[in-house]
Amino acid sequence: FEVTFWSQIYPRYLFSVPGKIFVLGTLAVIIALAAVGCAQAEINIDNDWTIVDFGPYRYVYNGRRYQDDHFSTGSTTWVGLYTKRADYYAHRDDMRNLIDSYANQHFVETNSLETNWFDAHQAWLDDKNHTVSSSEEYIESLQLYLASDGLTYSEKVLIDDDGIYATEIDSQWEYKDPKGSTLKRRMRKSRAKVRRNSGGLGTIIVYNDAFVWYESFQVIARTTIFALLVASIVVFIVLILLIGDLVASIMVSSLVALVCASTLGAAYWYNDAINYITSFMIIIAVGLSADAPAHMMKAFLDQRHPTRHERAVKAIATLAPAVFRGGVSTMLGIAITGACITYVFQSFFRYLMTILVLALWNGLAVMPVLCTLIGPMPTHRLHL
Repeated sequence: FEVTFWSQIYPRYLFSVPGKIFVLGTLAVIIALAAVGCAQAEINIDNDWTIVDFGPYRYVYNGRRYQDDHFSTGSTTWVGLYTKRADYYAHRDDMRNLIDSYANQHFVETNSLETNWFDAHQAWLDDKNHTVSSSEEYIESLQLYLASDGLTYSEKVLIDDDGIYATEIDSQWEYKDPKGSTLKRRMRKSRAKVRRNSGGLGTIIVYNDAFVWYESFQVIARTTIFALLVASIVVFIVLILLIGDLVASIMVSSLVALVCASTLGAAYWYNDAINYITSFMIIIAVGLSADAPAHMMKAFLDQRHPTRHERAVKAIATLAPAVFRGGVSTMLGIAITGACITYVFQSFFRYLMTILVLALWNGLAVMPVLCTLIGPMPTHRLHL
């Protein structure tokens, strides 16, 4: 039955007009879903993804839930504004402008900046009717203030023999706001804001512990793109060498690119995000998705029949059974991971199954149909 199915039944329905319309229509839908998913997918990771509500691991899960339900920090988070060594007397106007411009961001709680060492020291000088006329006098007055009424700020301003070399101003950022900005976007916006308004203060640092994750997101984006480009180039060169036809290699590479884009877009459709795990799956999709369409294309090129249709039918009869068994056996091998409850294994299952299903679909349906429509000349004619 298997021989009859792949050599007669399957090609008859696949290469019929309705069959081609179905395959090409499905291809268009996949392209659309991939495009939407790629446009909407974000780089992110949630700590909740790493904990599970199961057996001995439930303790951590329940602890996390209890903290969120009863002792959550609310809708704000702490962010520090750090300055480095500078002449804070000569550049006091720059410091004033920096604080005002920073506080003027819609996600910064303005009242959280009302108590900072710079304004508190100036208020103390005004209250004492003390006038400062030089940088040295400014440092002396600040040291006196920090040792008396400003003791609460003594750890926020660090002074050595050469003057002030580091300061910290605490602020609170909103988690949620009407404009829907994410903390990652706010981080970039705030850094750009203080960079433009630093004046003579030099480098200004805006920091929150969560920013460590967001910096890693940028590394993920760069390394994923680099690795994807390198893998794609290598695969394309291998296709050129093994298939020996430029048009055929481009056709296979196009389907490989589609699977990679679909894997990336799947992060959006799975309500997931691009992170260390999903980016790895996107990269390995380059190699996993090339086999099936490449084998079918090679079988198509090796046929000596006069028409594209006949060569495609013969290619299916020759290699489709092996391609199908190889793909299905791999799926069965990873199917057990679908029963796992941890995020890592669930991601492995979802994305690898997506890659394998699309690779099989491209190899057994899309590539044969494309070969009947725009397939290249057979290999043996190139040597005539």
